[in-house]
Amino acid sequence: MTRRWPCIVVATLFILACSRSGSLSGDVYVRVPNGDIRKGADVEVVLVAVTPDFTARWKQIEEEFLPAYSQRLDSCGRKPGLSKYFCPEAGDLQAASKNRAKDLLVQYRIATARTDINGHYNFAPSIRPGLYYLFTSFTFARGRLGPNNEISWSVPVHLTSGKNKVDLTGGNAGWAFDDSAEDRRRLAEKTTR
Repeated sequence: MTRRWPCIVVATLFILACSRSGSLSGDVYVRVPNGDIRKGADVEVVLVAVTPDFTARWKQIEEEFLPAYSQRLDSCGRKPGLSKYFCPEAGDLQAASKNRAKDLLVQYRIATARTDINGHYNFAPSIRPGLYYLFTSFTFARGRLGPNNEISWSVPVHLTSGKNKVDLTGGNAGWAFDDSAEDRRRLAEKTTR
């Protein structure tokens, strides 16, 4: 009987540890204006834990980017969505800030998952409950001027134990380095004045 005791304790601890972790899965897709759905096949989804250090560094990149980007767009006559083609200075700043943000994601990621052909991603069921961000982007169509239909996500997630599902869709898309995100902030500033 004394030999069984350690095995029972280890098995109980293992079960308790597994029950405290969670899994995270979902689909990456957008609905285009004609109603078709474009799936984010073979894209990397990054999971980052919300920590004070990550949050401070992310906020610094955003705070350096937003005013400078807005000024550069204004100097070019503000062509949202086409800034990198008609305002190279704004496009260069946007690309540099996106690269800084992506470097930060690489540094702070705790897990990555690649979507399958249907745009489905799945993180192993070993993630501790807590606050996280999901990041990804993909180009769902190419225009005449280049890959101007890139869509990105920075979605907060409160992971609980057990199964968690978060779809990344056109409805929750966006991050600080998109033209649309900057324009939404600018509009909000004008309406609060």
